[in-house]
Amino acid sequence: MMKKAILFLGVLFLALRMASAQETFKIFGIVRFLEDADIYMTLLTKTEWEKMTVMAQPPRTIVIKPTPEEKKTKKATFEFIGIPSGSYGIRVFQDTNKNGELDRCPYGYAKEPYGSYRLAAPTDWKNIKFEVNKNIEGIDIQLR
Repeated sequence: MMKKAILFLGVLFLALRMASAQETFKIFGIVRFLEDADIYMTLLTKTEWEKMTVMAQPPRTIVIKPTPEEKKTKKATFEFIGIPSGSYGIRVFQDTNKNGELDRCPYGYAKEPYGSYRLAAPTDWKNIKFEVNKNIEGIDIQLR
């Protein structure tokens, strides 16, 4: 009887552990760029989006260093992996002066090529957000 109880508890523990593990997804696509410079791409939640100006290096940022072939075609691939389900937005800029930041003029306009998923100019969360509840492929972002 004791062996059955221990076995039952062991199976229950494993089942609970598996149920609590959150499923994650992959986001994959291309970014079309203009210049020969590194591309900074950030996947953000709404809270991170709202704090973007005060965050030094947001989480889930990848730096794409275009290969010679990508420089020729002006297209680079990107991939975010292990992303939990939820609402996200993507912001992208090309660091033409190599300082690791999106530079802006005194009026707040970007001085370097930039963009986002779903809109060329990332101005409002509701316009660029998308839901992640499965793998997302085929994203195509054009920097301007």
